Amino acid sequence: MVQGRLLGYLDALARLNLSDDERRIPPVAAYDRNDFAAVTGGLVVRDSAGLPAISGQYVFADSTRGMMWALGPSEEPAVVTPLMADAGPVVSFAEGPDGAVLTLSCDGTISRLEQGD
Repeated sequence: MVQGRLLGYLDALARLNLSDDERRIPPVAAYDRNDFAAVTGGLVVRDSAGLPAISGQYVFADSTRGMMWALGPSEEPAVVTPLMADAGPVVSFAEGPDGAVLTLSCDGTISRLEQGD
């Protein structure tokens, strides 16, 4: 975070006539609304033993469409990688005491994200 800078959605900044403001910091990733419906913020994967392929990446989901993605830490432009298309209605993420990535669904189910084949 940088004090005095404008961080925010590009469409909101455009509506406020701030999209060309020199204080604006562009997002590291943007998405097409045709691809996402209701993005659920996630967390940075710290479970390098259990999830080595996405360790250090930001994992997030779409609670309406049941999809999950990973956002790499330093690629420019940012790369959003699909992880699964059937994650279910993920409404929150948590980190377990062992660093595991946990998801919470609307029905109260808690699931652990595990490395696939």
